[in-house]
Amino acid sequence: MTDSRQPVDIIIFVEHIVREFNIATCLKYLGHQQADDVTIEVCSLPFGFYDALNTYLPRVVLMPSVGFFDDPQTKGRIIHEVWPDTIIVNLAWEQFFHNWEKDYRVPQSDYEREEAIYLAWGQEYVDYLTRNGVNPNQIHVNGNLSCAIYDKPYSNYLPTREDLAAEHGLDASKRWLFFPENYFFAFQTNHQLNGRAEVGGHKKGLYDFRTWSQKSLEIVIDWLQKIALAEDIEIIFRPRPAIPLDRYESLFGRKVSSLPPNLHLIKSGSVKEWVLASELVVSSNSTTMLESTYADKPTFRLAPIEVPHLFTHDWLHDVPAVRTYADLEQFVQSPPAPTPELQAYLDANANKALTPLPGAIAFALDQLQQSKNTITHPSFSQSGFDAAFQRRYQHTFGERVKLWLKRKQKQISLRLTKVLPFFPAPLATHRSDKFTRDDVVKSVATWEEILG
Repeated sequence: MTDSRQPVDIIIFVEHIVREFNIATCLKYLGHQQADDVTIEVCSLPFGFYDALNTYLPRVVLMPSVGFFDDPQTKGRIIHEVWPDTIIVNLAWEQFFHNWEKDYRVPQSDYEREEAIYLAWGQEYVDYLTRNGVNPNQIHVNGNLSCAIYDKPYSNYLPTREDLAAEHGLDASKRWLFFPENYFFAFQTNHQLNGRAEVGGHKKGLYDFRTWSQKSLEIVIDWLQKIALAEDIEIIFRPRPAIPLDRYESLFGRKVSSLPPNLHLIKSGSVKEWVLASELVVSSNSTTMLESTYADKPTFRLAPIEVPHLFTHDWLHDVPAVRTYADLEQFVQSPPAPTPELQAYLDANANKALTPLPGAIAFALDQLQQSKNTITHPSFSQSGFDAAFQRRYQHTFGERVKLWLKRKQKQISLRLTKVLPFFPAPLATHRSDKFTRDDVVKSVATWEEILG
């Protein structure tokens, strides 16, 4: 019997719009430029995964991450079970790990070590993978996809400083200080921390890191409000995408009745356009500091309390540190230059001599050709799909009771967060990650205007 699913050459799955969508659509455009007969679909991982499984038969899939294959709910594992002939390429959107993540993200399964294909930004990730048993032949060094959009002509895709000023009521004649905060653990529940500890260990360290995040965020809020009143600058505080904006509004509101007019809490857009539009970039423990240094923006980190060693990045102490409010005043008035050590780290892991976007799609097309040389037609496992669908959507009575209780717990948590700012609330991890086929078409058309 002929399979009714639509053959497609390449599927690019997108998990987080602000991190991946414009890169995915750029790869689609570049793919059509390199091979006009290639078929490429861009699909949502959180919202379109099962529809894509049941609609398409791809030869190659580009995934945001491939890991935790021991978990039957992991989407990479489901793809491998449902589309057994499909080549999976791990774009690996997270490659700069702090110390705890190095244990948490270790490839666990034979598939991750022997079969999955990895696109590495640089030597650090290559060393990490091979040190943890990944076959070196499965690793391809491609350059840093996350940083590529800071380079011309790709940066022309992003909103300009004038666009951002008009949209958010900012004064374009002033200097802008951009603060992408990274205190995500401040809002983690005990259940979430315990789940992380089951995989990566260090339970006490995780709880200590939550305490550090909460205390540091409280201090930083005070500093930002003081510097906003003292300096004639625009300050853009960008919350983590997974945390509802009203959580931060509540935290700021505990300090003053109203925010200084030049201190803005803005969640929309990606860090990329804000980095390019700003004169100064400051954060705490965020890899955005690497990106802003790559983009030649004066960058420093707020460290009123030093980051616990378990959550320190190898490069973090090479970023100039602000340890007191007086340091912050000095750095705002006279920004520091990047250290030679930080620049050397970037040269090794975000090499500007590489061409990550054309390189990534060229690699995907090479994998496509290998697939065509190996198999006539990709296969679909109905039993694999049925098992995955059942695990996702069909529940026993006991499981349905647990899901109902979980929804009730979320409702109660949301009410309590109005009173207790750090009360753990359900995360809005993918609230803003829906997109349509029309969105893809429009984005590809924009890339054609820029690159065509």
